[in-house]
Amino acid sequence: MAVGLAFAGCLDWDELYGARCGDGNVSGDELCDDGNTAANDGCGPLCEPEPKGCGDGVTRAGEECDDANSEEDDACPFECRAARCGDGRLWVSVEDCDDGNSNEDDGCDNACRVDNDSCGNGTRDGVEECDDRNRENGDGCSSACKLEPAPALCGNARSDPDEACDDGNDENTDSCLNGCSLAACGDGFVWRGAEECDDGDTDNQDGCSRTCLACAHPDGALFRTANGHCYSLYPGANTLAEASAACDAAGGYIWTTTSAAEARDVNRNLVRSAAPFWLGYRTGPASAGWLTGESTSYQAWALGEPSTEVAGCVVQVADPAASTVAWRSAPCGDRYGFVCETQPALLNADTHHAYRLGRTRATCALLPADTS
Repeated sequence: MAVGLAFAGCLDWDELYGARCGDGNVSGDELCDDGNTAANDGCGPLCEPEPKGCGDGVTRAGEECDDANSEEDDACPFECRAARCGDGRLWVSVEDCDDGNSNEDDGCDNACRVDNDSCGNGTRDGVEECDDRNRENGDGCSSACKLEPAPALCGNARSDPDEACDDGNDENTDSCLNGCSLAACGDGFVWRGAEECDDGDTDNQDGCSRTCLACAHPDGALFRTANGHCYSLYPGANTLAEASAACDAAGGYIWTTTSAAEARDVNRNLVRSAAPFWLGYRTGPASAGWLTGESTSYQAWALGEPSTEVAGCVVQVADPAASTVAWRSAPCGDRYGFVCETQPALLNADTHHAYRLGRTRATCALLPADTS
């Protein structure tokens, strides 16, 4: 005898099987539930609180700072100790050098500035590449005690002795400058594709930061020395797609606040609003996280959030008076203000190639070789 079964509507899995770890609701024997079963984010795979400490984004007793990342060139470089001159790590956008000692005569002074006073004494000191007892250019050792290539050889497209590079042209907008020295932020020439500006100084308030970002915007911009990034304010109402397109066009991406310190700095100094602002974060069962792929160890969800994975997108709601923020789920088609974040190019020290993050979809095509 055949038995026919008929079903109407949708099954309610919670009603059939009860609450489950990772559904975002603390129930049963759960002590926490952050909407996922990932480890090392404060609430473990079995919905039990994980021990917190250095790297969780919260500055606790015994810590000088905690920015929830492992970067060693920002304001909180290692073991939750604040960056300082003399720690042997170069603090991006703040220090010119850091040799980890207090010797004033080795090319890097006690204020972590390059010291050229010893150049010309006939002894190769500290960061000097040469020292010929004078500070004249054009004699093989420059006025800054840097090796100079032989003028007759520079430009022959071959790497000759004393040349840092030689690309066979006299352009100052590529990675090898006219004079056969490597392009670098602060040399006064804009390296096309790698730098947005280069005014040759370290003033972060003149529209061109010391990390060579053009940090200026009509509605407001903030250069954050802790990580060398620029944040630009767009207070107008836009969908997430519109906000992403605007940030792509500006060479950046929608703000990814990966630490409590970053959230505090940007909200206090730039946003200053309790209105919702987009974050570059997506919710979902398989793709939750920052659009840039950065660490999600710092999270600031409001109670009960993320309330739904269907919403897909996330906004922050700040309380400027209390210096607190809370993240909430939001449909991606809603319209809110946003902040664009840009960062300096990542330089490979071995190849001298510069890389910048891009979020715009692109199509690759095979191009014919240049045989000219």
